[in-house]
Amino acid sequence: RRIADNYQLLERPEKAREFLYRAIDVGLKRISKDPDNVPSNISLAKSYHQVNRPEKVYFYGSHAYEIALQHFQDARENLDKAYWAYWLAKACEQINKQPEALKYFRRAHKLDPDSYRYERAYYQKRHLMERYYEEDWAERLYTD
Repeated sequence: RRIADNYQLLERPEKAREFLYRAIDVGLKRISKDPDNVPSNISLAKSYHQVNRPEKVYFYGSHAYEIALQHFQDARENLDKAYWAYWLAKACEQINKQPEALKYFRRAHKLDPDSYRYERAYYQKRHLMERYYEEDWAERLYTD
């Protein structure tokens, strides 16, 4: 997808589309080996979003959401819970559950405050939400 993004910037949409479909092919191969792989489902949802296939975005995003939610609920250790909260947030983004995505990014960051990845994801999402909704999301209450 990054290569496709670069071709879009170079105003070469045909090449961008070619690389998007390559990304989809790679994702489908990964899913055929492990249909419950959350990052692969999310990657496919993102790729399908870029080729304007909303039904596929929702299909793969929903599947990732269900799997990540189950893992999150089953996790006992903080680091495991943080990992699955992060991927649950990523899945939420794909199925347009933005406030819920922020909630799980925040949870991942709180459970593993030493993770730069979780911290960055939380603050980036919060910043986007504040710009979009024009309110301070740091002040919102989230129930655990």
